[in-house]
Formats: sequence, C-alpha cells, structure tokens
Amino acid sequence: MKFTKLDDPKILAPYLSAFDCIRKPGKAIYCSSELTSGRRWNRVLEQNGVGSDAALKEKLGAEDYGRCYQMNMESNKGWSARFVTIVRHSQNDGTDVIDPGPLSVPGWKQPRYYAFWETLIRNHVREVRFNQDWQFSNGCTYEFAVAFDAHIPTLDSEGTELSPYAAVEMVQKAVASLKEDGFDTTKLQEHLQRMESLSIKLPEQGSSYQDRPNV
Repeated sequence: MKFTKLDDPKILAPYLSAFDCIRKPGKAIYCSSELTSGRRWNRVLEQNGVGSDAALKEKLGAEDYGRCYQMNMESNKGWSARFVTIVRHSQNDGTDVIDPGPLSVPGWKQPRYYAFWETLIRNHVREVRFNQDWQFSNGCTYEFAVAFDAHIPTLDSEGTELSPYAAVEMVQKAVASLKEDGFDTTKLQEHLQRMESLSIKLPEQGSSYQDRPNV
C-alpha cells in the first residue's frame, strides 16, 4: 500500500520509464538526504527569526523567499551529491546509486515527488542509505517509513544498519528539539507517527524490521 496516492498515477509513468532506460540490472541503492527541509533550512529560518516557511515568506516577500529557498536547495544538492559519491565508491559490484537531488519537474508539488520516490524505492531499490541529520528532514523521514513498510534495509551514513527503534528515537529527539526552538514540526510529526505505528508491528525490541511478518 502506498502512502501517497495521486489523482492520476499515470503522470509518473514517463519518469519511471526514463529511469528504466538507464538503470543497470538488479536493484539500486537509494541515498536519502535533506533537500527542501531539514537542519540547514531550519538554520535559515532561525537566522531570520521565524519558525516556519510561511512565516519566512511573509517576512521576506515571495521573490526574496524564492531566492533564499533556491540557494538552500543548491547547497543541499551538493551535500547530497557528496554523500552519493561516497556510497558509490564503497560499491564493488557496479550497483546503481540513486541521488534524488537533481530531479526537478516544473509544476510538481511535494506529493508528486513523494509518490515518485516512493514508487521507485518500493520497486527498484535494495537498500536506503541515510545521510547525516536525516532525522530533521520531512522527506528523509518519509522515505524511512516507506523503506520500513516495504521491508527494505535502512543504513546510516556510515553504512551501519539503522534499526527502526533507533530511527524512531532519533526522530522523536529531533521533533522535541525543534519544538523547543519554536520550529513548525507538523510534517515531521506526521511521518514520525507513521514510523511509530509501523514499529509496533515488530516482534520485540532489538529485532530487525526484516523479521517483521507481512501484515
């Protein structure tokens, strides 16, 4: 069951088929990094004395907000690309490594990006690697929930298994810290609740989520 459902799922088809044209046989490694939200964007909000995107847009105006947002995005794409390079160099079997950073589709809103990467992860990915500070990112926490639900292994930036219990605890701490600092955590809490709901289905504390029975 997909978490994000689109009115017209066929809109993703051309982009998924383009991926099929260039991918190697076998499943890929997906690298999850903060892009549109996360710790770096929170620093931008903090520097401007606000706690949410809406408040920043109101304070700066649409044009300056857009410029600020784009600058942060470019920085995050570089952060993501460096992580992907490290993961690629760690592979000796020629496995494809996916960097979501470069994808930009005019007219797409967040749900379409969520739906696209969710479809790709569920069908074409063998493991998901999470960059540092992933627990502060709306997108990364969503992707963790997707991988968890799909029984796909999750690893941290060092390549060590990232268990669902450890992940939930990390996000819980991130939410608490952000709330204390006055940031809007609505989306992060939504994804945390999904992660917590999924983790309840694990047999016992410390078990691998791969041992979770299909339900």
